[in-house]
Amino acid sequence: MLHFFFRAMSAAVRGCITRDVAYSPQPGARLDVYAPAGADGEAPVVVFAHCGWLSGGQRRRLFRYIGAGLASRGFVAVIPDGGLDADAGHERALGNLAAAAAWARVNAAGYGGDPSRVFLMGHASGAYLVAMLCLEARWLGAHGVQLGDLRGAVGISGLYEVLSLNEGRATAVFGPRARWAAAEPVFHAHPLAPPMLLVAGQRDEVDPETTSRLACALRTVGGQVAEIRYPKLCDRGGLRRLTGPTRFHAIVLREVERFVRLHSLGPGA
Repeated sequence: MLHFFFRAMSAAVRGCITRDVAYSPQPGARLDVYAPAGADGEAPVVVFAHCGWLSGGQRRRLFRYIGAGLASRGFVAVIPDGGLDADAGHERALGNLAAAAAWARVNAAGYGGDPSRVFLMGHASGAYLVAMLCLEARWLGAHGVQLGDLRGAVGISGLYEVLSLNEGRATAVFGPRARWAAAEPVFHAHPLAPPMLLVAGQRDEVDPETTSRLACALRTVGGQVAEIRYPKLCDRGGLRRLTGPTRFHAIVLREVERFVRLHSLGPGA
């Protein structure tokens, strides 16, 4: 298994890695782009929001493997930082991720990507932000992106409910308790959201039932959603080994690839 892991990593490294690109004027709003070797302008583009977006985490130390893994599958991976501190709040994070997605659409062709095949993907709190962008059109709309401009979205082990955090952290990120419900994606479900893939392990650190409740809300309103629950797997340790030898991460990467390729074919594919 390790042999194939390093082969995949090597294939990605032979592509083009561009670091520290500014995607907005906000301080610290930087991203890295991992473009596969031979990208010809038709590669799907995946904007990945890592789990540190609501706590000031940085992309490089833990998440470069995700960029390499996605590029090894033929995708242009865009991995931004939020450009915010741990107490900046979820609305600023949503605005910054929307700006990064808009940057990806405008600049995808320069890295061999197809600007009409843009996907969002997130893990834990990053999955929360991805879900909200897909369900509250105003965030992307402020940057000239419509929900129909996205081909799909992937949430992995998502932190979709405010009470997944302790009360002190929840208040710091989302404000007073009276505002919490409005900040949860389950209350914004609608049928015009991009197709979504929601993945969780039964042993995740975040309660996997939050994933099921979001999937149920989307199905109830006629949204296009696929939910995958792995009863014996967990994401403990994050996704820094998404392409690595652990069973969870290998399976998740395969499902992500299948979803992206399916929805790259065109609307309604």
